[in-house]
Amino acid sequence: MEAELLNKVIGVNDAHLISGLSPGHIKNLCAAGAIESKKIGQTWIIDREKFKDWFECSRNNKTNSTQTKYCKR
Repeated sequence: MEAELLNKVIGVNDAHLISGLSPGHIKNLCAAGAIESKKIGQTWIIDREKFKDWFECSRNNKTNSTQTKYCKR
């Protein structure tokens, strides 16, 4: 069960590898609430599927990645 749960979340570096966005930019998006995430200590925890959905939506709509009105979190 624990391994299954861990497979559902990614960190900033994994989000960077998936998207090509810089880790700093991803952290800023997390802090702004554009990417559904939770900060635990100094680490951002991101839902893997929701991040992929958000990233695909932002790419398809060619929006600025900080604009969330087009892409649901």
